[in-house]
Order: sequence, then C-alpha cells, then structure tokens
Amino acid sequence: IGIILFSVVKSFALVFPPAVVFSVCAYIMPNFWITFLVNIVSVFLSLSVPYFLGRFTGAGMVDTLKGKFKAIKKIDDFAGANQTEMTFAIKLSGIMPGDLSSLLFGAMGISLKNYTIGANLGNLPLVVAYTFFGIALKSVGEKPWVAAIPVAVIIVFMLIASLITKNLIKKTINAK
Repeated sequence: IGIILFSVVKSFALVFPPAVVFSVCAYIMPNFWITFLVNIVSVFLSLSVPYFLGRFTGAGMVDTLKGKFKAIKKIDDFAGANQTEMTFAIKLSGIMPGDLSSLLFGAMGISLKNYTIGANLGNLPLVVAYTFFGIALKSVGEKPWVAAIPVAVIIVFMLIASLITKNLIKKTINAK
C-alpha cells in the first residue's frame, strides 16, 4: 500500500521517474505477479491524479502553451484525430514526461475513457520491463549479466515505441 500511495503522491512532483518506483517495488516484493499487480494499480492511480488536475484547472493553459510551443500544438492537432491512439503513442514513446503529459491530456479535454485506455496500454510494456529489471537486480550478485536483459528490452521498447509514434503521426497528418 505504501508503494501505491507513493506513486500517487509522486504524480504531484512531475519529475520523479516512475521507473524507479517500479524497479524498487520489484526488488522488495516477493514475486513477479504481486509486484506486477502493485505496479499496475500504481500506474492507474498515478495517471489519474495529474489527468484530473489538468481537467479541472488547466483548460486555459493549453491555449497559452499552444502559442508558445509548436510541439503542444502538434499534440493537440494529433489528439483531434484519435484520442486513444495519441495518448497511447505519447505514453509508449516517452517523448514527454508522464505526469506532465497526463496533466496536458486532462487540460486538452481528452475523454477519460480514451485517456485511460491509451495511457494504461502505452505504459504497460515499460511497467513489465521495469518490473523484470527490479527482479533481475535481486540476482546481480549471482549472475550480473541478468540485469542487462531488461535494459536491452527497455531499449528495444523505446525504439519500437518511437517507430509506432512516428507512423501514427504520419498517418494522422496524411489523413488531414
């Protein structure tokens, strides 16, 4: 319960990487499935807090940010095409800090259903990878090379995620 509460509180910090929470949780928990369940609940709750914060306080913020940052305007344009795909792509690729993107998606008025589906699916591969990384850290003394496997998987996820994101953006731009 402490890890879940920490994840929710972490959402207010906007800069603390969730990978640390997932990995530490995996390191201290007894097995993969308990760790995975705790991490999934943590992700769901930590995605919700900044989303609702943005939803209820940040509507005017989006217009201001669109005027100052071209990337925000592109994300807003992309969101109009398919909210679930856009949320999934941004979360999967990690091109924007997770809590900040959640805050932005709430402020942009992305529907809760589309946001929840896209954000949770976009975070899922990295939650699995970081959970395995934390578990692998337990056996570093016995087999140091084991810790390299999740790191390699994380790098592969990042490459695949950026390809998926680029393809979705191209598809959206071509559809207009």
